[in-house]
Amino acid sequence: MDLKKKKAWFLGFLAVVEVLLFLRDYGGYVNSYNSSIYALSYKYGFMSRGLGGTIFRLINKILPLDMMNYNGVLRYSQVVTAVFMLLVWLFCFYIIHKSDEDNYRHVQIVSILLAVFSIPFFSNSYNFGRVDIYLVATAIVCVLILLWRKMEWLIVPLSCFAVMFHQAYVFMFFNVTLVILIYRFIESDKKGRIKYLVLFILSFVGASALFLYLNFYAHTSDINVYNSVVEDAVALSKEDEGYHKALLQHEVMGIDPTTSEWEYHLRNFVEFPIFILIMLPYIILVVRAFVNAIKQSGETKDKCKYIIMLAGVITIVPNLILKVDYGRWVFSIIIYYILIFAFLIATRDRMFSAFLNSEIGRIKTKPYVLLFYVLPLMVTPMWDVNICMVSAHLGGDLNNSLLHLWVD
Repeated sequence: MDLKKKKAWFLGFLAVVEVLLFLRDYGGYVNSYNSSIYALSYKYGFMSRGLGGTIFRLINKILPLDMMNYNGVLRYSQVVTAVFMLLVWLFCFYIIHKSDEDNYRHVQIVSILLAVFSIPFFSNSYNFGRVDIYLVATAIVCVLILLWRKMEWLIVPLSCFAVMFHQAYVFMFFNVTLVILIYRFIESDKKGRIKYLVLFILSFVGASALFLYLNFYAHTSDINVYNSVVEDAVALSKEDEGYHKALLQHEVMGIDPTTSEWEYHLRNFVEFPIFILIMLPYIILVVRAFVNAIKQSGETKDKCKYIIMLAGVITIVPNLILKVDYGRWVFSIIIYYILIFAFLIATRDRMFSAFLNSEIGRIKTKPYVLLFYVLPLMVTPMWDVNICMVSAHLGGDLNNSLLHLWVD
């Protein structure tokens, strides 16, 4: 079978895999956190996390249906998730289309990993309807634009829009775009360097300015605004669950929920090392890939670009220290490396391609090769506060038998 037919068969297979992954973990339910966030909108001013609710209200006005209820949120989330699944497939289609015989196998692996981690994350009941889906979508679109090398100016408004969906974009997924811009800057000639430097500065300044304003200055003390938002959240949330009070108090009134989350921090601090141990084969592979590229690079500038790509994920550190949603933070780390690998493979980076060819051949001969197939399925779907079912159960067992840091 020639390469063109192989690609067509694989893309058909990938579409089936995406659907099966969705059906495996679909909970058919939007929890109170993810429904209440759609009550936030620019109807009440330029407020934190208001873009998602604003778009939701706009669509509600356009359609001849009343969507300002829980069923409206549920149907909307189903459509958004379907569009996201299509975007993942189109991203994989593009990088597969760009591949040749030498890197086709690498592109297959990256495509499967992207589907296995991203589709279940937004299908399960913890994260179905969560606005993080817009953040991941933005990162994927930005990578596509940078691979396409056309209309790259779109990166600037896209980065700003993502922060308007959720300020956590700055820490979770913005690193993908910034690191690739640095890579392009290092690789380009003088004219190209000016372009990518300008794109980097405008994206960084725009997203950072929005983050600072929305995080520290976009709250209000107007109780009437809060009550109106609560009224909308009640209408949008499942009747037997109610709205998410802590979320709305934080986003509208600026009340910090951190003091009530200490127990969740304890769970995170126990669970995170367990997850690292579980994923150690993949962690070693990622580190080896970048270390090999750094060692094989002749010029200092080439070493720098791989060092930056390896270390780009440190933007999530503030969230790991201050916030409790470790499932989301770890998910963003995994997506970062998947998208960076996809970019390097699609651009046919010489150092990376050589390493992956030799490493895949070496791993296939080892008795632990099955681990690389089993681990992604074992740790998905990833959750929100807890990382995943396996690490949550192991962390709980460790606490109950030895640590006694919290009471279940």
